[in-house]
Formats: sequence, C-alpha cells, structure tokens
Amino acid sequence: MLGRSALRAFSPASSIFNRAPFFQSFMEVRIERSKKRVVLILNGVHGPLQWSDLQASGAVIPLGVKPDDPVEFIVSMDRQ
Repeated sequence: MLGRSALRAFSPASSIFNRAPFFQSFMEVRIERSKKRVVLILNGVHGPLQWSDLQASGAVIPLGVKPDDPVEFIVSMDRQ
C-alpha cells in the first residue's frame, strides 16, 4: 500500500493545484448572432484573464491590445 507521500510523487500537479490559476481556468463561449461572431473569453479563478497573465510567444497576442485588456478571441461568422 502506498503512503500519502508516495502518491504525491506520482501526481505533481496536486501540490500546486491551489497555487496555479491556469489549472482552474475555463473558456467562455459567447455567440453573438446579431454581430455574426463568436467570442472566446478565457477565465481564471478571479474572473477574466488579462493578457499580462499569459506567457506567450509569437503572434498570439493581437495587435493593439493592452496588457490589462481581457483575453478574448473573436471569430467572425460572416459568409463570403
């Protein structure tokens, strides 16, 4: 039978579960039919995440957003 300390060795995330807000994040999907778009909003334990909360490289962060803006991805649903 494994002791409690042995189980922690097999599940490292259990020791940081309450300290790592990204393990407790979820994506809100808002469908805005009148604007013909879908908005994806990343939320954490304290509400919407801000761009400054993320560590990202490359062109993930849209141009023109501020670090304290909420993390949102907008998908246009226009038919072309």
